[in-house]
Amino acid sequence: MQSQPQRRSIGQRIADARKAQGLNQQQLADRGHVSVSLLRKVEQGSRDATAGLIAAIAKALSVDTVVLTGQP
Repeated sequence: MQSQPQRRSIGQRIADARKAQGLNQQQLADRGHVSVSLLRKVEQGSRDATAGLIAAIAKALSVDTVVLTGQP
């Protein structure tokens, strides 16, 4: 049960970082080479963000993975 808030937190961080760069979900999905459906589900908190997805999105946004995970 404790993992659900963390999952939402990562999804929200991804959404916030995406919006800060003026990207929509399709643009970020294209840059990160992931499906827009998966990205949408992660941002909504209905899917876990895997380490691979976090790495791909971080690279696409040119940010460190720590920005998305919130972990030091």
